[in-house]
Parts: sequence; structure tokens; C-alpha cells
Amino acid sequence: MRQARLTLALALAAVLLWLGSLASIGGPLSSKPASHFAPQTFAVQAGSAASAAAKPTPADPVAQTSPADPVERRAGPIAPPLPELAGHVSTGPDRGAAVSAPLSVAPSHLCAPPPDGRLTWKEVRREGLLPRRPCNATSRAAAELALCSLAEAVAGGRGELLLVYGSASTAAGLAALNRTTTSAARALGGRRLLLLASGPAAARVGGDAGVPTFSADGPADGAGGGVTAPLAAAALLRAGMRVVLSGGGGGGGGGGVWFGADPFGGLYGDADVEVLSEGWDEVTAGGHIHGTGDEAMGWSGYSETLRISYASPALLSLQPSRQAVALVERLAAGGGLGAASLTEQLFGPSHDGVLRGGVQVRAMRPDCFASAERVLRGMAPSALVVAGGGAAAFARPPLRRRRR
Repeated sequence: MRQARLTLALALAAVLLWLGSLASIGGPLSSKPASHFAPQTFAVQAGSAASAAAKPTPADPVAQTSPADPVERRAGPIAPPLPELAGHVSTGPDRGAAVSAPLSVAPSHLCAPPPDGRLTWKEVRREGLLPRRPCNATSRAAAELALCSLAEAVAGGRGELLLVYGSASTAAGLAALNRTTTSAARALGGRRLLLLASGPAAARVGGDAGVPTFSADGPADGAGGGVTAPLAAAALLRAGMRVVLSGGGGGGGGGGVWFGADPFGGLYGDADVEVLSEGWDEVTAGGHIHGTGDEAMGWSGYSETLRISYASPALLSLQPSRQAVALVERLAAGGGLGAASLTEQLFGPSHDGVLRGGVQVRAMRPDCFASAERVLRGMAPSALVVAGGGAAAFARPPLRRRRR
């Protein structure tokens, strides 16, 4: 009997201690204000062009929330305002080059995507692509509407086009832009090609080649790749067009790009973004998990990270998806289309003060969309597109041996 009474007393003491702990945490006996325990909402403040910091502020316990208002706002940066696209059409589609048969990729070609290798869009995303819409429904600024209308005429019923961008401020830049534009016009048969030119010298390249040209008042390339190219891409993606961006010279495209065939024939088209990689093989281009360890730290000394080569702005394929639009808008707001900024947006993680575009990415096959150094080393004999400083070698006629 005495044992039962002792057990009951201990149980009652435990219950009283538990109730006291609740009171100290913030129960009815707590002296802390109610706002201290209210759910936290986050007031978002606009920050710099690189990122904006989100600072938490306590909720107002007095403020009344109507049923229509959200209970909680998510923390996250507000993107800085996008710069406005400026420019005009310098070469219209009526002055286009002679149309010929494109250099198509045969189904038996090594670089032709296998039918069972492509994923259906529903397997990649639950939401569909943006529908084709008239330019006046998606573009408000006069220059943006002019660019979109020109692209609409160039893209035709297929709704896809190659947008070459570049400048000709130097002799090397002029040669690279001319090489990219003329090889692209030949590969595409004079169709689905648009030049985004920076400066009058670059615009003359498009006029001489008979390529529809939009002359941008701002830099189309230069340090960091420029902001005009992603701004132009965003305008076309919002109208439901599929865009392949190609840096023709200057800061965005290095030594230019040589097109040996229609690039659309080698693209899978099952991801928001397909991008040219600076990697040497499938592992460095597609990325791999790299593990490191420190024995002194014991069980906590092992870590893993993603190692992947830089994504090149020389060639970038974009599907008209909401995520692809967010990607190019962040690039435009963040300073331009450079290799570092592009790689960071494609593969970098989101965290407290930084949001990424959230795109699905497919790295282009390095033996089909290759760097000039890789091809010159004999590592990509069947390449469709070659990018880099050595691309000039593929635009020159073959050398003839002298007869003795």
C-alpha cells in the first residue's frame, strides 16, 4: 500500500513539473507578449543587382488578416528591374538571302538524337510550354515589339530560330561574327536565322549576308556577354518561340561559332535548356559527384559536391517555358550572359538570399557540339557545331598541294 502511494505521488510530481515547463515556454503563465510566439512572416526588400536580402520581421499581432489574404508570404529576393531593350530593325525579312536546302542531320548520323533517348515533356515537367501568342500580346515596348515581329516572320510555322548576337568593334570580332553568320545561313538554308547586332559594323555583316538583322542600341556582347541577348531571348520566349542563342564574337562567343549542319537536328528538345559545355567528355560535360574526406574529423569529415565544367554562352538552346524565361531575365538583371553567370544560374543552388531559374538542363554532347580545340585534336570528327578561337580553321577552304 505504501509502495502504491509513493508511486502515485511521484507521478503527480512529474505532471506538475511538466505543466510548469509549458508555462515557462509560453503558456498562460508566461509573461512574454503574444507577438513573440506568433508565426513569422517575411518582408522582402529589393537589393542589389546581384541579389536581394530578405529580412524576417515579426508579425503584427493586432493586424487583422482577411480570408482572401495569404496567411504567410514566402521569403525570397525581388529581382531588380530589367533594363529596357532598345534598337531597331536594320535588315528586314524581305531582304533575306537566297533560300536553299538546309544541311540537315540524317537520322543515321552519330549526332542525331535516338527516338528513345528523348524524354516527353510530361516526363520532364508537369506544366506545358508557353503557347504561341501574337507579339502585341507579350511585348509592350516599341523596340521589343519590333524585334518580336521580325522574329515571328523569320521563325515561321515551326516557331524556332537561331539568334546570333555579337559586335564588330575589333577586327577579330568582325571576322568571328562574319564567320558565324555566314556558316549559320548556309547550314539553315537562309531560314530561321536572325542577327542581333551591336553597332553599325555588325549590322553591315547582316546586311551583306542578307540575314534579317535587329540593331541593338546597347551592347549585345562585350564584358560578361551583355544584357541585350538575354533580353531579346526573353521577349521571344514569352511569345512561345524556341530560341537558340549563339555568340558570334566578342565577349559572348569568343572566337565565334562554325555551323557545319542545322543545329536543331542535333538537339533533343526535352529540357528547358540545352547548353554547350567546355568539358572534354561526357563526365566533365554532364558533371559528376566528387567526394572529399578529412580523417581528423572522423565520421563528419566526408562531403560530396557537384563538379561540372563551365557552360558556354557560345551556344544555348531555350525552350519557351516559364523557367527558361526566368533564367534569361535573371541573367539580364544580373549583368549579362557570361560563362560564370550562366553556369551559376544553371547549376548553382538556391539559398536564403539567392533564387535560381529552376531550369531542367541537358548538356550538349561534346562530340557533336564541340570546342575547336577538341576537334583539332581529333576528338570530335563528326561535330555539327564548333565553337572557340580555332573555329576559323573550319571556315577556310582546304589547302591544295603544289605539283612539282
